[in-house]
Amino acid sequence: MTTISVTGDIAITQHDQLLCRLHDQLGWWATKDRNRVRFTTGTMGFEDDHRTIVLPMIGALRSMENTRRIQRHLAKNNARLLKRTLSQRWGRLFVSCQLAIKTSVVTPPSATMSKKDPRAGVDLGLRSLATIADSNGSMTAIPNPAPLRATMNERRRVGRNLIRRIPGSHGHRQAKAKLVKLDRKAVYVRRESIHQLTCYLVDNYSEVKIEDLNIAAMGRSMGRRALRRSVSDAGLGAFKPTLTYKAERAGVKVVVVDRFFPSSQIHHNCTGRLTGAKLAKRLICDTCHVEVDRDENASLNIRDWSVISCGPVGSSALPVPRPFGTGGSCDDGMTHHRPRCSCDASRCPQRRHRQRTPGPVHL
Repeated sequence: MTTISVTGDIAITQHDQLLCRLHDQLGWWATKDRNRVRFTTGTMGFEDDHRTIVLPMIGALRSMENTRRIQRHLAKNNARLLKRTLSQRWGRLFVSCQLAIKTSVVTPPSATMSKKDPRAGVDLGLRSLATIADSNGSMTAIPNPAPLRATMNERRRVGRNLIRRIPGSHGHRQAKAKLVKLDRKAVYVRRESIHQLTCYLVDNYSEVKIEDLNIAAMGRSMGRRALRRSVSDAGLGAFKPTLTYKAERAGVKVVVVDRFFPSSQIHHNCTGRLTGAKLAKRLICDTCHVEVDRDENASLNIRDWSVISCGPVGSSALPVPRPFGTGGSCDDGMTHHRPRCSCDASRCPQRRHRQRTPGPVHL
């Protein structure tokens, strides 16, 4: 038996009047976070109607969701309520209940695991949320909903309507509520797309290979503001932790590919170097001169990463020939993935740790 902590958000039906009463009664302005208050002691419980939540100092709150699942664990003495957090987000109230639940780790039967495909490589992107290459060679593209981009025109219209209203008026509150509703819808659509993608991978594959993406660096590397916004809109940072905990419950193996593995620069068939624009969809191989799809080729390389990489799992890929002065660190025209460059500083144009000669000193 193992003990895990489960936290879930429950929406509350009361809105403006309850918010004013909570601010006056709890003094949220004196806490670190004005939109959140946490309860660890006091009267905390659930009513028998499965719709009422009791909090200390506040009393009963009407819930929009059914609390039967939580009450079932508490009735069996299988869980212990640790704390509750009342928060305000997107103009709504939420109660987060943290429970310590005793669960038994169940190993999935071998018959169920045998029905799944043995291996899959997942390439995350912005055009398609994920491109999946399985062991049979078939490709599956998961579309990117891009909820922020889909509501951008509506957000501009509501934003213009908001700035034309007098702050504190009824029209200003209505316009602000419309803008908050668009934010809430974008968050829910983005979260649901990640859950659907991870559930699909866990249900159909026994081993999933994913990339170790640096989301913050991806946003900084994009020059235009719209491209940086697209990286945040995709919500790629939530993919890895969500897939990890679901795969642990289902007994699926998750392999994280080395971050410096150039999956989009190696041709899967001839291991030649692919060239093209920075964000081009189609790339051309320098060796066999074949045009390939960027996402599909990257998913195939991620799927066969342990075969392509030189050495055990966790090492980087084989060096790829490239022209001199295009990002390599030495004069041999090869890409070497190592932390520091050991070549001559006078001959290496890409060595960042070279010593610079001090300039003249003006007194």
